[in-house]
Amino acid sequence: MKLMRSTCPLLIALIVFSVLPVFPPVVSVAITADLQSNQIITRPVSADPNTNPAIDELWARGSHSEESSRFTDAFADPNTVFSVGTGWPIETGHVVTNNHVISDSDEIILVDREGNEMLAWPVLRDEQHDIALLAVKDTDQLPPALPLAGIQALQGADVFTIGFPKPESPSDLPSRSTGVISEMCGINADPNTYQTTVPIQPGNSGGPLLNMNGEVVGVVTAMLAYQDPVRGTIEMVPNASSARKISCVTELFIHLPEHQTKIATLPRASGSLENVSDRIRQSVMKVVTKSRLQ
Repeated sequence: MKLMRSTCPLLIALIVFSVLPVFPPVVSVAITADLQSNQIITRPVSADPNTNPAIDELWARGSHSEESSRFTDAFADPNTVFSVGTGWPIETGHVVTNNHVISDSDEIILVDREGNEMLAWPVLRDEQHDIALLAVKDTDQLPPALPLAGIQALQGADVFTIGFPKPESPSDLPSRSTGVISEMCGINADPNTYQTTVPIQPGNSGGPLLNMNGEVVGVVTAMLAYQDPVRGTIEMVPNASSARKISCVTELFIHLPEHQTKIATLPRASGSLENVSDRIRQSVMKVVTKSRLQ
């Protein structure tokens, strides 16, 4: 069976400053290269409600206050497409997610564990590594930041992620998936990516990949799949996913303004998986994007 990778363009390395109509300037860091179609396919993990009619009903009956109903009411608009991903705050007062979760969106809304919604916008986007940093008006509304690991995770290390894998699920609470670091490099020997056995699904995109001290070692990015050479169908590789290493996030900090508001950070502490994940869960946020059809 021949493994393949989907062809898609990346952009040439540059930093672009562009002023959006409403929000502050955005830094876009990107690279362009042609990917060859002879390796494992990496498929971005992002949920499109148009492919799952159940999500419309779920969001429409979501329990949100009248003062905070921007995206629930908008489902009545047939010209609007919604997607769901996962995000988490860092001490600079920004929220990390995948670039593909928020790209081409007209509105971004973060939802915390209590169901509170807050409008967000991108201040920095790294298209090469599929990372986006989001800002909110009032950082006091954000949950505590997640601590970032200072060293790489080792091959075979236990890791887990917390996110919103199934946006159509009746529960609005984030769920946990566990596994190990299976490879220290990604597809095509990409040194900026881990391969893991953590099972992920649509909605996990942008979620934190964590070690057993509750430190973020990576950002969940993609599921792995292959194309059947006979039937031409795309088959998912079970318990196989990729995550960008946390260095892809920390290397972006030099592009942020120097004087940033610091928010409280959760402590680094080892313990049982249950205790560590319960501590992390309060800081994981749902990222809801809205795009208007042309």
